Amino acid sequence: MVGDHQKRAWIVGVGLIGGSIGKALRSRGWMVSGTDTETSALKEAQELGAVDALGPDPTCQVCFVCVPSSRVVEVVNEVLQVATSAVVSDVSGVKQAICESVGHERFIGGHPMAGSEKVGIQGADQNMFDGRTWVLTPVETTSPDCYARLHSIVLSLGAKVLSMSPSRHDQLVATVSHLPHLLSGALMNQAGEQAEEFAEILMLAAGGFRDMTRISSSDPGIWPDICVENKSAIVDQIDQFVVRLSSVKGAIVKGDREAIFNELARARAKRDLLPTKASSPASTAHLLVQLQDRPGALAEITSLFAQMGVNIEDISIVHAPGGGAGELNLELDARGAQSISQALVDRNFVVSSQLPDCEN
Repeated sequence: MVGDHQKRAWIVGVGLIGGSIGKALRSRGWMVSGTDTETSALKEAQELGAVDALGPDPTCQVCFVCVPSSRVVEVVNEVLQVATSAVVSDVSGVKQAICESVGHERFIGGHPMAGSEKVGIQGADQNMFDGRTWVLTPVETTSPDCYARLHSIVLSLGAKVLSMSPSRHDQLVATVSHLPHLLSGALMNQAGEQAEEFAEILMLAAGGFRDMTRISSSDPGIWPDICVENKSAIVDQIDQFVVRLSSVKGAIVKGDREAIFNELARARAKRDLLPTKASSPASTAHLLVQLQDRPGALAEITSLFAQMGVNIEDISIVHAPGGGAGELNLELDARGAQSISQALVDRNFVVSSQLPDCEN
């Protein structure tokens, strides 16, 4: 793990997310350097306390690349050559194309599920990631040591780490992030185009309209890249939504009160299932899992946790004497330990240690 006396980070792109990461790291004792194509933004980031120094840091332990998704691969490859021992991650809303293109053991795709309608470094907030999900997408080439280091750093920022494959990430965020943003924009534009009545519409806009259109205030600049790079998943979600909305329209045309009620009642029940901020588990368990010396073993293990809804509270590597793949030391909520342990055994992983509190 990173030593407290020499924790150094490099942020490439000091906008809303990059600036928030920088502030969060600095509040936890990190020395943070920043680079950005916009000189004015970089100077402002230093003035606002998001970075300590300007320029690249070849000696950093971690680098977060916070640039538009179309530039991520180019910038990540440059960073990997400059910071030759750093763990490198990005924050882009699409993952599969990026992870396939980079394919380096020190790069782990990332996506903090956090943000703000505010734009740029002025909206940066060191508490932005508290209790929020931060997705990591290890692949076959990922170094277990690098993954463990990044996992620990992200946890230290207050986030809840969720690991999954890049393709799975892109499918899911099309539903919970990309489609909602497009719908929010469409609704706002529909209201805005009623020019003659627009002033009255604004006066009538209550909490529901404001809540649904809030995200349309965020920076539109990142979305063309996201929509193009995750085109297939987004189009599929739009098609499904059109079918659903058409069904609701049909029920309204028919005056089918029961169908309208049932649709909204199902939505209410499912909305109530949305998780609140992560809370500390009542007790924890530790599993030692032999890390098989084959490509993709780490990604398979971490993705299994995500599929079963079991959160990894912490992760470290126990290296085998004389070399070899070693073992993963996994700390998790004891309530999910037994089920995940059995699932790992079923997939031919060796679970060599399990504390007695792994039950239920």
